[in-house]
Amino acid sequence: MGAMVLIVWGLIIYRVFNAVSEESNDELRPVQRLKGDEAFNDFSVKADTTPLLLNYQDPFRLVKQPDTADKHIHLAAVTRPVAEAPKPAFSWDFIRYSGYTRSAGNKKLLAVMTINGQSAILQEGETAMQVKLLKNYQDSVKVAFKGRTGYIRMQ
Repeated sequence: MGAMVLIVWGLIIYRVFNAVSEESNDELRPVQRLKGDEAFNDFSVKADTTPLLLNYQDPFRLVKQPDTADKHIHLAAVTRPVAEAPKPAFSWDFIRYSGYTRSAGNKKLLAVMTINGQSAILQEGETAMQVKLLKNYQDSVKVAFKGRTGYIRMQ
């Protein structure tokens, strides 16, 4: 590692002294141009060689086009739908999903729930206090209550 550092610094110092020395160095001498040569200029404006094609319609329509719209407009009676009163928000707070367990006999999931403060252990399809367990997803349950369906997450 130390040898590499010495080599790199040696090359740097060599190039600095070589550039500063009075000796003629062909690498650093500017190129002599002939009288007819011009310096390359990236910012020069080049002549436009693309012809304009003026075969499109006039964008300002100086000549008025005949109106083809029907002058007789028949308006139909517009009926607006009557907005229904929004249903009050339904709260599923009376149901709590505490977790699940597996039954010993058939290895099915049983949901441990609290409905109105009363504990219930339900299997899919069972009903307790008008709450039917539709699906047990381990982290949540899908329940139905009085025609409404909702998901309850584990607490």
